[in-house]
Amino acid sequence: MMLKSLLVAIFCCCSCATFAQKTYGVKGTLFDTFSNTKVHNATVTVLSAKDSVVQKTVHSVNGRFEVGNLKSGEFLLVVTGPNYADFVSSFLLTEASPVHDFGNIKMIAKSKLLEEVVIKSKVASMKLKGDTTEFNAAAYKTQKHAKADDLLK
Repeated sequence: MMLKSLLVAIFCCCSCATFAQKTYGVKGTLFDTFSNTKVHNATVTVLSAKDSVVQKTVHSVNGRFEVGNLKSGEFLLVVTGPNYADFVSSFLLTEASPVHDFGNIKMIAKSKLLEEVVIKSKVASMKLKGDTTEFNAAAYKTQKHAKADDLLK
């Protein structure tokens, strides 16, 4: 009988210790910067900061993500989405703050990253079209109101 009581007491202590463990995690919502709509089907990866080992990977549903069952420590959050630039941020999980809430994460469309493209090229001075040679007068520097003879010289 004494052995039974001892086993029950040990079992109760172990189960209480199990329930007392904190659960660590990270959560947030993904939004498109320009349209302010939620980003669907983005891949959210949590990496260990010290060795870049993948801890968890989930896919966002309706723009929301939540990653749980992490341990305390320093991590990197990497969010990749179709047609969006990658979002990378570090965060720390401690006993004082076991869940890190990123709130609203603004995702930038890859097409919006490139602001301006300048194309510089020289104008072709002449084209050969079959047996015809075509000259482009704009490719040659001449005086204003010059004659065709001046162009050909």
